[in-house]
Formats: sequence, C-alpha cells, structure tokens
Amino acid sequence: MPRFKFFPLSYDVAGRRVVVAGHGEQALQKLRLLVRSQARLTLVAEAPSEGLANFARVSGIAWHRGTLSADVLEGAALLFIATEDEAEDARLAALGRAAGLPVVVAVNEAKRTA
Repeated sequence: MPRFKFFPLSYDVAGRRVVVAGHGEQALQKLRLLVRSQARLTLVAEAPSEGLANFARVSGIAWHRGTLSADVLEGAALLFIATEDEAEDARLAALGRAAGLPVVVAVNEAKRTA
C-alpha cells in the first residue's frame, strides 16, 4: 500500500478569518475552495491577476491591497500562501508562524520538478 506524502487535515474555520496571500492562479484556486466554507476570507495582494481580483470582488472577499504584515494577520485563524515564488512563500510563512498561525503553502509540483 502506497504511503501518503501529505496528510489531509480538516480545520474548523466557521466564522473565523482566513487569509490568502497571493496574486495569481494558485491563490485563485485556494479561494475557490475556501469560498465554499463558512470562513471570513481576506485576500492579500498588491497586484492580483484580473481573474483573482474579479473573483474576490464578486464573492465579497475582503481585499487588502498591500503586502502581508503582522497587522493584517491579527485575529486570523489560518494563513494560506500562494505567491508562486518559493523565496517569497518562505518569507511569508515565517511571518505567519511568528504570528502563531497554522500556515499552508501552495506548492506547484509541475514547476518544482521542471
């Protein structure tokens, strides 16, 4: 029997604020899933793709037009990082962990193995 590389977890987000930091397709994919939850969502992106900006607007997602900071993370329950830049992902993950948050970093396996 094959072993899982990753272990899927469930996290109670009902009524809690979840932050997604990213500007492109990976951030959009995370928000498409999260919008189906009962979380209060915040997108953090200085210059999001047109599709991401439209989705956030239509879905009523709060949008912080700037960079991720400790102030933005205050009161959040969970942080998703999806910048598609490994160095930036690592920097933002460290910021989230310093704020005491569970952090999930989206990984583009196709890009990683190329």
